[in-house]
Amino acid sequence: MVPSTQNGVHLGAILPLSGPASLWGEQYQRGMEIAKDELNNDGVSFEISYQDSQAKSALGVSAFNTLVDVQGADSVMSIFSRVSVSLISLADQKKVPLIMSMVSASDVASKSEYAFRYYAPAEEYTRPHFESRIDKSKYQRIAVLYINDEYGVSVRDAIRDYANRAGVNVVLEEGFQANTNDFRALLTKVKAANADALLAVTAIPPEIINMLKQFREFGIKSDFFDVSVTLSSPSVISGLGEVAEGVYTNAFAFTLGETGEDFRKIYRDKFGEEPLFAAALGYDIVHMLNSANKKGGKNKLRDSLQKLKRVYGTNGVVKIEADGEINPSLTSVQIIDGDLVK
Repeated sequence: MVPSTQNGVHLGAILPLSGPASLWGEQYQRGMEIAKDELNNDGVSFEISYQDSQAKSALGVSAFNTLVDVQGADSVMSIFSRVSVSLISLADQKKVPLIMSMVSASDVASKSEYAFRYYAPAEEYTRPHFESRIDKSKYQRIAVLYINDEYGVSVRDAIRDYANRAGVNVVLEEGFQANTNDFRALLTKVKAANADALLAVTAIPPEIINMLKQFREFGIKSDFFDVSVTLSSPSVISGLGEVAEGVYTNAFAFTLGETGEDFRKIYRDKFGEEPLFAAALGYDIVHMLNSANKKGGKNKLRDSLQKLKRVYGTNGVVKIEADGEINPSLTSVQIIDGDLVK
């Protein structure tokens, strides 16, 4: 095994750096590199080794083993439920903290004392829409299209639960495979169901973009809810233009410009464009691990992360729960004239 960094943390990052999900991998990597450079410039040793998962579970497993057993990573971070869930048992076995992000599958952090989730869980994707918009006075019948993986099924189940409590009928549920581009057969069923709203659970921009475009082509009159955060990205909104008008989505405080202005400026100066929420989360994860290292050393990162109690990051103050959950909150917003409106 290659010795890890002497005084600082050696973080292994499993990201989709190629393939349809590479936008998210690039954003996390950029945010992480900004944080690493800040620490190195301050004389703090922090190393990051990257592996490309292509958002595939099997590649994630081999990447984890390479990062820990060959490259000597002290901690590993990964994104996407379909990649991260299969890594939890490895983290537990090798006693290496696993920081998961863009993971909304249910109860992932509670599966191991070495597992942490820095992201919104399935319930948080669902709660904002139901608490502020979806009730039986306006929406008596809803349809759900969801990606058929750990993440999508978890969000679907959360929708069922919230709909039941709100007295809203789920009249259609249909799953689809990752990287689906043609939703016409499913949207035919949505139109026939005569639902008041369609709740879409997708993982990557091409999925939600194609679904929404085809939804408009079909002339479906239902309201459209993105039960993720993908449509809160400015680049996705601008690319869709009028197609996105009136659609509901979720947004982090950072995306709404309420927090993280210092990081936003650094990113803008470096890359000449606005950062997405993923870059901000990547930045926070690096600084969180460095803070844990300062508190207890890299050999006790798991315990030190718990002792931090809170993350002071780009989404404000976020509590570190005893079960490893670190969940920035979301707000339901509507896209109006290209802007996100509460």
